[in-house]
Amino acid sequence: MKFLKTFIFLCFGLTLAANAQEYNLNDSLPVDKNVRIGKLPNGLTYYIRKNSLPEKRVEMRLAINAGSILENDDQQGLAHFTEHMAFNGSKHFEKNELISYLQSVGVKFGANLNAYTSFDETVYRLLIPVENNDVIEKAFLVLEDWAHNLTFDPNEIEKERGIILEEWRIGRGATQRLRDQFFPVLFHDSQYGKRLPIGKENVIRTFKPERLTGFYKEWYRPDLMAVIIVGDIDVDQYEQKIKDHFGTLKAPQNVRPRTIFEVPDHAETLYSISSDKEATQTQVYVYMKKDHKDDKTLGDYRNFIKERIYYFMMNQRLAQLSRSSNPPYEMARTNFENIARSKDAFSVNIRVEDNGAEKGLKAALLELERAKRYGFTQVELDRAKKGILSMYERNFKEKDKSVSEDYASELIRCFLNKEAIPGIEFEYHFAKDQLQKITVDEMNEFDNSFLTDSNRVIIVTGPDKTGVTMPTEESLRKIVEDIPNAELVPYQDRVISFVWPGKQPKAGSIIKEKKNAAEGVTRLTLSNGANVYLKPTDFKNNEIYFVAYSLGGHNLVSDSDYYSAVYASNLLAESGIANLSKDDMAKAFAGKTVSVKPFLSANNEGISASSTPKDLETLFQLTNLYFTQSKIDSMAAAKFVARTKSSMAKLRMDPKRYFQNEVSKIMSGDHPRGGGLPSDQDLNQIRYKRSEAILHERFANAADFDFVIVGSFDTEKIKPLIETYLASLPANSGRESCKDLGIRPPKGFVGKDFYKGKDQKCNVNLTFTGTATYNGQDQYLMKAMNDILTIKLTENLREEKSGTYGVRSRGQLLKYPYGHFVEHITFQCAPSNADSLIQAALNEIEKIKKFGVSEKDLNKVKETQKNDLEVSLKDNAYWTNELTDDIVNKSKIEIGTKDFEQIKKLTSKEIQKAVRKFFGQNYARLVLLPEKQTQVQ
Repeated sequence: MKFLKTFIFLCFGLTLAANAQEYNLNDSLPVDKNVRIGKLPNGLTYYIRKNSLPEKRVEMRLAINAGSILENDDQQGLAHFTEHMAFNGSKHFEKNELISYLQSVGVKFGANLNAYTSFDETVYRLLIPVENNDVIEKAFLVLEDWAHNLTFDPNEIEKERGIILEEWRIGRGATQRLRDQFFPVLFHDSQYGKRLPIGKENVIRTFKPERLTGFYKEWYRPDLMAVIIVGDIDVDQYEQKIKDHFGTLKAPQNVRPRTIFEVPDHAETLYSISSDKEATQTQVYVYMKKDHKDDKTLGDYRNFIKERIYYFMMNQRLAQLSRSSNPPYEMARTNFENIARSKDAFSVNIRVEDNGAEKGLKAALLELERAKRYGFTQVELDRAKKGILSMYERNFKEKDKSVSEDYASELIRCFLNKEAIPGIEFEYHFAKDQLQKITVDEMNEFDNSFLTDSNRVIIVTGPDKTGVTMPTEESLRKIVEDIPNAELVPYQDRVISFVWPGKQPKAGSIIKEKKNAAEGVTRLTLSNGANVYLKPTDFKNNEIYFVAYSLGGHNLVSDSDYYSAVYASNLLAESGIANLSKDDMAKAFAGKTVSVKPFLSANNEGISASSTPKDLETLFQLTNLYFTQSKIDSMAAAKFVARTKSSMAKLRMDPKRYFQNEVSKIMSGDHPRGGGLPSDQDLNQIRYKRSEAILHERFANAADFDFVIVGSFDTEKIKPLIETYLASLPANSGRESCKDLGIRPPKGFVGKDFYKGKDQKCNVNLTFTGTATYNGQDQYLMKAMNDILTIKLTENLREEKSGTYGVRSRGQLLKYPYGHFVEHITFQCAPSNADSLIQAALNEIEKIKKFGVSEKDLNKVKETQKNDLEVSLKDNAYWTNELTDDIVNKSKIEIGTKDFEQIKKLTSKEIQKAVRKFFGQNYARLVLLPEKQTQVQ
C-alpha cells in the first residue's frame, strides 16, 4: 500500500462525501490491474507496469529475497560484499566496464545505478533511457549478469575489501556503538541481533573467496528472485525480454530452505541503557512488538486505516505536550514499523534533554494510558479523518503523474514483504468510504492490546559525560509499573477554525504583464511594485511551488542584533501566526496540504511554500499574514533558546560537527559572523522582540520582492489571488541589495589537522577559494568540471587505491555579497591513508590542468547531464529553483534550450580552463583525525 507507509501531515477541511458502494470486508484485496505479474517455470517472479513519468525512462530492479540474515558465522558481511562485486566484473562486463558503459549512456553511478543489502534482502536498481534498443538490451544483460553471471575475480575481491572496510569505517561512531548494545535486546535471542548487513571487520579482512562465491551460489537463485520493470515502455516487449534473459536460469535442486527467522516473544519488558562519550542526544525508544500479519482482506485494510487514525491522533497529543509551558520532552512520536519479516512493532520515539529520560518516558506512557483508558474525542477523530482523506485525495489526483521509482519500490515490497497492491484508485475510494463509517466508539475500542508488558522493549541512549546520569533499569521499571494506577483525567479538545484576523486585505492590481513564450513564463508587475513570475505546468496534477525572494538578509543588521536575526525565522516557526499559536495552526488547517516557511539568511529573506491547487488560497493567505502579522511568542522563544543551548553543547561532542565548526571558523577568517556553532553567550544575545522587529523590517517592502509560482494552476484564475494577497502588501519604491561584511577566506595555503573522536577514521576537506565574476556560463562549467572530477577521483581513490568508500567534488559560484567561488573535495579514509589520498586527489587536478579530459570521460558527463536535464525539465521544483536563480542573479531566463546548448558545446579545453581557474588561488587542507591516545608504559 504505497501511499500510506509514510505519513507527512502538513494537513489542513475536506468534506467527507458519501460513497454509495458497499464492501464485503471478508473479500480479498484486489490486485492493481495496471500491474502484470508472472512467474517463470524456474520460479523467478516478475512485475511489469507501464508508467510515463519520467518520460522515456524505465526503472529496472532485481530483488533477491536474501540478505545478511542468511549468512553463516564465517560469512558475516558477505551478502553485502556480494552486492559490491556485482559492479566489479561479470560475464558480459569485465571489471569496472559495467559502470563505465552505463555512464557512457547517461546513467549516473550512485543515483541511477545502485544497490542495497539489508537483513532480509538485496535489491539492485537501474534507471535507463528507452530510446535506444541497444541500451535496453545491455540493461537486461546487466540484470541477468547480476542474477547468475558474476565472475568474482580474485584481484577485484582484494580491491573491494578495502572499499568495504572504508564503508565499515564510515559507519563507526556513537550511533553504531549504541546500536551494537541495544540491538541484541530489541531482537531478543534472534538472528537479527547478530547479523548486521555491514558484517564483521575480521571476516571482511580474512574470508576466503570461496565463502563469498558460496553465498552467491546458494542464495542467488530464481525462486528467490524478482525482476521489476516500471516505466515508459511496451509491457509485452519487456515481458518477452524477461523470459529471454531469465528463462534459462536453472532452478537448483536440494536447496537450503529460505528460513524466515523468528524474533522470540518474551513475557516481560526488556530494558537497554547505554551511553557513549560522542553521543549528542538522550533518546528513549519504546517498542511493543507483535507478530507480523499480512493485509489480505478488505477488513485487514480497514484495520490498517484505523491504525493510521490512531497514530494521527496520538501524535497530535504528544506534539501538543512538547509545546507546553514545561515540556517533559523535546519530541515524541508514535509509529508502526516492520522490524523483521516475522515481527512488527508499535513504537514511540522520545527525544529528551539530558537527565530527562524518566520524565519523558513517563509523560509519553501516560498519554498512551490516557487514550487507552478514556479514548479519543469526536473533535480529534474528525480532524484525523480530514488529514488522512486529504492525503489519499492528493495521491489519487496524481495517479497518472506518480514517478516510476515509487511504483517500483511498492512492487519490491509486494514481492519481499507480501504488501498488498490494490492500487491508489481502489485505496482512495475504499478509504473514503470507510472513513465515513469509522466512529469514535469504534476507535475507542481499537485493539491496543500491545500496551502490555509482554514483548515490550524500552531503550535509553545518551551521552557519557560529566553532569549526565543515565537512568537505571529499576527506575524505568518503576515508571512502567506505576502507569496503570496513575490518576488521569480525559483529554480535552476543541474545534479551532481559521478566521481572517482583522481587516481583510485591500486588493491591489496587476499593472503590467509580459510573456516569455519560449519558456512559458509570464511576468506580472503589481501595483505595489512587486514582480510575480508564473510558470503553469502539467507535470503534476496536484502540486504548486511558491517562492518569495528579496536581497538583503541579516547582514544588514548590526552586530548586536546578529543572533536575534539569525534565529528569527526559527523563533517564528515556533510561534504561529497572527492570533493562532503553532498548536492552533495544526488544528485549524487540518486536512489541508500547505507548507509556508519564511526564511532569513545572510544575504536574503523570503518565503518557501508549496500546496495543492485546492489549498492554494490558504498558501496565499498565510503568505500575506507572514508579511503583515508575523509574531514571536515569548514562551516559545525562551524554550527555543534553552533547547538550542543544550543541542549546541551536545553537537560539539560529535567529531563531525566539531570539524565542520572548525572549518567554518577558518574559512571565514574567524569572523564573529562567519557561521559555526554558537556559544551560550552568543545565544544569550537573542532578544525575541528584536527578532520580531527585524522580521517586520525585512518583510515591510513588497516592492523589494520577486515571487515565483510554478505548478498546476491556470494563469487567469490565479490572478485574483495575486491581486488580493500579494498586490495588497505594503510597499515603498526602494529595492535593497545585500551588504558585504568583509568576511573572506584565508589567502594562500592553510593546512591544519584537528583531533576529535576515538574511531580510527579521518575526514578530509580540501577547499579552494577565490574571487570571480558571476556569469551563467562559468556556473555551468563549474558544475561540469565537478561532475568529471567526481568520476576521476572515484576511479582513483576508490576503485584503484581502495582508499575510501566515496569521494565528491562540488562547488559554488556566487554573486552575493561579492563575486567569489568555493570548491570542496571531501572524503573519509583511514588516518594512515590521508596524505597519500590527498596527494592522489591533487594529482588528478593537475592532470586535467595539463592535459584536459578524455573524450570518453567528457561524453560520460555530457550524456548524464543531458539525461538529467530531460527529466528535470518535467519537474516543478527544478523550474522553481532555476527561475529564482535567474531572477536573483539578473540573468536572462533561458531554461532548457540554453542548457542543452551548453552541454552540446562542452569541450575538454573548457574543462581544463575551468580547473585552472577554480583550483588556482587559495587552498585549505583541513583534516580531522582521531584523538591521540595516551600511551601507557
